[in-house]
Amino acid sequence: MPCDSIERTKVEFLAKSTDVKLLAKGLKARGFSVNLQGHMLYFSRYGQSGNYNAQTGRLDVPESTDTNEFKQAYAKEVVNSQAEENGWEVEWRTNESGNEEAVVEKRSY
Repeated sequence: MPCDSIERTKVEFLAKSTDVKLLAKGLKARGFSVNLQGHMLYFSRYGQSGNYNAQTGRLDVPESTDTNEFKQAYAKEVVNSQAEENGWEVEWRTNESGNEEAVVEKRSY
């Protein structure tokens, strides 16, 4: 794969693969109060609250909630954790469309 390639992926909250600790970390970074109790993650912000059940993969939030923010928060933490695990450098920036994007530098050995 060329070094200047762009990769995109779909984010889904699946019970078998979602790391609830990374989701909690991502939500906290976005200003949510979070409380992880066993397989349940409870969160709130601006007077609205919800929860995520790690056993079922169910995200329970008010109908008016933009779930893309949850996906973005989780995706950012997944990228950060994988970069850290592999010794990569990550730089986050906002593109012209107003979306956050990561520039990842992989080290060659």
